[in-house]
Amino acid sequence: MKNFKLILISFAMIAGLFTSCSNNDSIVEEQNIDKTEAITESLNRLAQQFNAQGDVIPSANPSGNIVFDYCFDFVYPLNLSYNNGTTVSVSSLDDLITILINSTNDLFIDGVEFPFHVETYNGSGAIEIVTINNENEFYDLLESCDFDSVNTCECYEVFDPVCVEIQAPDGETFTITYPNECYALCDGFTPNDFIENCVNDYNNPGGNNCFEFVFPLTIVTNENVTITVNSQAELDNALYNAYYFDFVYSFDVVVNDELLTIGNEEAFIALLEYCDSNGGCPCPGVVEPVCVEVESPSGNIEIITFLNACEAECEGFTEADFVDCETQQGPCNEQEIIQNLIECTWLANTSLLNNIIGYEFNIDGTLMLTTNTGSNEPINGTWSIETNTGTGEVYMFFDLPEPYNVVSDLDWTVTVCEANGVLILESGDESIIFTQDCNVNNPGECSEQELYANLLQCNWYMNTSLYDTVNAELAQFFQSGIIEITSEGTNQTVGGDWWLTSNPSQGFILMSFNITSSPYNEFSQYDWIVTECNEGYVFLTSADGNEFIQFERFCN
Repeated sequence: MKNFKLILISFAMIAGLFTSCSNNDSIVEEQNIDKTEAITESLNRLAQQFNAQGDVIPSANPSGNIVFDYCFDFVYPLNLSYNNGTTVSVSSLDDLITILINSTNDLFIDGVEFPFHVETYNGSGAIEIVTINNENEFYDLLESCDFDSVNTCECYEVFDPVCVEIQAPDGETFTITYPNECYALCDGFTPNDFIENCVNDYNNPGGNNCFEFVFPLTIVTNENVTITVNSQAELDNALYNAYYFDFVYSFDVVVNDELLTIGNEEAFIALLEYCDSNGGCPCPGVVEPVCVEVESPSGNIEIITFLNACEAECEGFTEADFVDCETQQGPCNEQEIIQNLIECTWLANTSLLNNIIGYEFNIDGTLMLTTNTGSNEPINGTWSIETNTGTGEVYMFFDLPEPYNVVSDLDWTVTVCEANGVLILESGDESIIFTQDCNVNNPGECSEQELYANLLQCNWYMNTSLYDTVNAELAQFFQSGIIEITSEGTNQTVGGDWWLTSNPSQGFILMSFNITSSPYNEFSQYDWIVTECNEGYVFLTSADGNEFIQFERFCN
């Protein structure tokens, strides 16, 4: 039986926890508990994951799992003491959260009984149980969590999920789903860790865009605890510190406003595959553009245009977020449109065709189409623009082969021309929405200058497909153009040259090497395209796509 992973949020309040301290079963011998600032620090940080009602805050918990969103999970029971000397035995995370949300400046936890155990990620694909024997080991754990930098990673709130497979302490595997790649990279994962799809993981924060559960329903957690939940919030809460679970069948879901009974696991897997094949959100292909305002990580306000309201809602927006696309229209004269069109590739959705098409416009009036149908053959055509000097309207014309001639058979009027890279054409009841994609070859959105500056900071753990890596390897980049690679197993260092070049017209950065010593001399045989790039991670792909080099930053 497949195990389904548990995502976010909220914990039911456990009434009477504090009054239970008067019960002899909850009293802990006071002399066994040591006062330590480490427990206060760790619990204060844990409290930041929850709101005043004891519910997990979705924005602070992108993976929906306490080990990855917080850093570790206590193994219960856990014996604690208050600053007034009262002791309590905590039997679950629910109990602990109730303590936290009821703590005050005058009454709080300041002691813990050693030794205790925690579950934490070992960095190699598994959750492991670690014993904390004393205060020094507790502080070592907190230092490894690096709580001070937990909020330094800024990611777009766009749902484009990636998944990683993790081994639970009992040896079973489960899936963790992140809202997008940025959050996964922030937790230290790389594209090599991502599994092919997220079919086996469905419970996204706040629910699923493809279907809705009809409550109540019953689940059995990996600890063989049976729980009946009455809402999506209760389901999220129940699963926050579990790793996998099974449903108690049957239950109902709503898909496209229709009630569907899920009678067994096979039926649920079929539903997940249906959702996956529809991009997780089965929307119609109708072109009725809607726009929303979003704040970028840099703090700038940007306008995003979606093909229709369903597509926007699939990304987590609601009707209250919609703004008037027409009022967001920027300069829309013929010269500016031409300049924008030839700068980047444009992705097009149209009411006339089902597949997404990439348009590459050339200044000489030619264009090349690429499709998502699996064909590598380019489709060539022509394009032109004219302006009605009387009305100021701008028209576009195309000449394309079958079956794309359904586009070129119509005359198109430019109705929306946004400064942030959206162009909407209309012809009668038909529409085309173009979205500018200037990062087709540089999805990391990292300039040559930014990449150069990042590489000079700290050392970088290195991994590559060119040869089998037996020992950990550290690369250090120098401003002089020298690179030094050290094998931690042999402690031998090899030197060579490195440099960056960029291709503005095609939008990618190249990294090159000149290293003569084996096995690193194989690096010199390729020009490497930078396909992923952020402050702590760089991923290079050879031009033929068959090889890679991966760098992860390591600062002592």
